[in-house]
Amino acid sequence: MTGGDSDKGDHPAGVEQFRNLPVSRLNSKYLYSNQTSHAWVFGAIAELLDNAMDPDCLASQVMIQLTEVQEKAVLVIMDNGNGMTPEALYKMLSFGYSEKTQEVIQGRRSIGHYGNGFKSGSMRIGKDALVLTKCGDTQSVGLLSRTFLETIEAEEVYLPLLTWDHEGKLQNEDDKTVREGLEAISKYSIFDSEEDLLSEFEAIKETGTMIIISNLKKLGDENDADSPLELCVDPEEADIKISSYSPDGKSKFQQLRVGQGSNVDIPLDYSLRAYVSVLYKVPRMQIFLMGKKVKCKRASQQLSERMHDTYKPYSAGGQPADILIGFSEPEDLYGMMMYHNNRLIKPYVRVGCQMEANAKGVGVLGIIDANFLTPMHNKQDFADTKEYRGLINKLSQNLNMFWWAKVEKPAAEEKDREEQQKKKRRRKQPDVNWVQCGYPPCAKWRILPKGTDMTPFNDENFHWVCSMHPNPKIADSNHEYPEDTWDIDVVQGEEAAAKRREWQAEKRQKKAEEVAKKDAQVLQLAQEGLLQHIQFEGVNQPVNAGPEPPREVQVQQPSQPPTPGAPEPPREV
Repeated sequence: MTGGDSDKGDHPAGVEQFRNLPVSRLNSKYLYSNQTSHAWVFGAIAELLDNAMDPDCLASQVMIQLTEVQEKAVLVIMDNGNGMTPEALYKMLSFGYSEKTQEVIQGRRSIGHYGNGFKSGSMRIGKDALVLTKCGDTQSVGLLSRTFLETIEAEEVYLPLLTWDHEGKLQNEDDKTVREGLEAISKYSIFDSEEDLLSEFEAIKETGTMIIISNLKKLGDENDADSPLELCVDPEEADIKISSYSPDGKSKFQQLRVGQGSNVDIPLDYSLRAYVSVLYKVPRMQIFLMGKKVKCKRASQQLSERMHDTYKPYSAGGQPADILIGFSEPEDLYGMMMYHNNRLIKPYVRVGCQMEANAKGVGVLGIIDANFLTPMHNKQDFADTKEYRGLINKLSQNLNMFWWAKVEKPAAEEKDREEQQKKKRRRKQPDVNWVQCGYPPCAKWRILPKGTDMTPFNDENFHWVCSMHPNPKIADSNHEYPEDTWDIDVVQGEEAAAKRREWQAEKRQKKAEEVAKKDAQVLQLAQEGLLQHIQFEGVNQPVNAGPEPPREVQVQQPSQPPTPGAPEPPREV
């Protein structure tokens, strides 16, 4: 696992042919430049949660804690997943390794693809990351530390790694690599002895991984002891928040979004509890933040009066994207929630009429899981491809249609009955009541019947399990009854198609009425004699051709009276 491993072992024939060429090395400064891809610290934390969510780990619970260890502020993220072997830990701390399965296991699909998420995410949060992991036969620790590399003036990335058995016996303890690794970890991590390291493994019950990030990023000068940390604890809400950037400490951090006003309050921008509650479209693991369970939300549960559609560009393979649009509460949180492989990539994207400088589209939330798009490597945006632009155009059309059907059309009808007084739209209950079993080995999603009192679920301390379901088949199944599927959740496509046909028919009728009105005006002008000719294939045709009107006869009067008996002059006709 040392830097010289690249020169050992068997190589493909093509590589063997060019073994004497120079080999590119990774400079230690790359740890800093690589983390700059995460402008938002919560995006970096999400990278570490994705590893626990992936089918290779299959964690059912994750704990996040901002605390102090050895009088130093640290962020601790611990899961109860499968853990890692020493080889897997080495690859996770190295660059470019990505051997995640692409199979869907227990409803989970791999989110990462580039083998870079842990490195960029952890180094964005702090300068040093200590990883402790326990699997079936071993327990290992690894250190990725910018402090260590800068102190020894290393030009490459050195990885101190240690492995013990479950009895606490250090493997290969006489090896020079192991001795150097123990010295580096004891000197540059927050634990200064092997005994302290081993005691930390007691927090991992059977299998799992614990990540301890220290030397956390500050808002100001990193070397200034008085500079506040970027992350802070809100003890009243059991939350981790981004510290205020304003001198008075009152302004909240907000991300910039096209079409979003400066006075809009988006909690997930500065509240980790709000962010992780919607991080996954269908949550599959329980998240505990500062010791309190996060009430994760199934994305479609936030919508009422929903409209469903699908979209897939001709150039994209795989399944089409499901599009759900509906009203949300609170109404100031609106836009498109764009997911990829169940993971939130872009929240509250304004499209269509929501981009106008008026109240159109306010209170309308869209949920899309577009697996045919390509996320950027920081998983906070999508590549600007023709597929992405096509989807944005489709979402704009769907939003405009939804707003016409649900708001503008009813408002126009109400205007005919009332004197232009805007009707207050009454919010309806969600179409489907989704709940998740609180028993960790189960964690299945169930649908409760319509009319069920959902008030108890507003209490974050309320614990619901399958045995409380009103359906005795589910309640008595001992958690074995199959999970309710997505097919029950969506509105049938025929309903959406019918709404589209109604919208198109009204547009055609309105256009026909305008043409008929214009024809009537032309006919009226012609009848009044104001329109003399119309051009038809280059020939002027008279309008209303009829008998020619009589000509006026003019008689020329003589300048003098006629002489009696003189012949009468001829008349001029």
